[in-house]
Amino acid sequence: LSELLLSRLRPDIHKDKKLRRCIMLTGAVTLHNIPEGMAISVPLVAGGMKKFKAILLSVLAGVPTVLGAIIGYLLHYYVKNNFSIILQ
Repeated sequence: LSELLLSRLRPDIHKDKKLRRCIMLTGAVTLHNIPEGMAISVPLVAGGMKKFKAILLSVLAGVPTVLGAIIGYLLHYYVKNNFSIILQ
């Protein structure tokens, strides 16, 4: 579905295999995060917490995943561009 929507925005998406793989990985992680958020928020609501606060805590629980992805990307970018310097 996401690939279909993106193909409307960017018709040449089918030519770029790396971009297609990134989209598939992003979709898989997104699908994984939905039940993870439910697993966090449902017990909180069942325990008497307000729905808004439970959803907020579920979103905050996903923040380390985003930060880890950003750190991993930056580390990969740094190592990729400075690999010869690192080996010295």
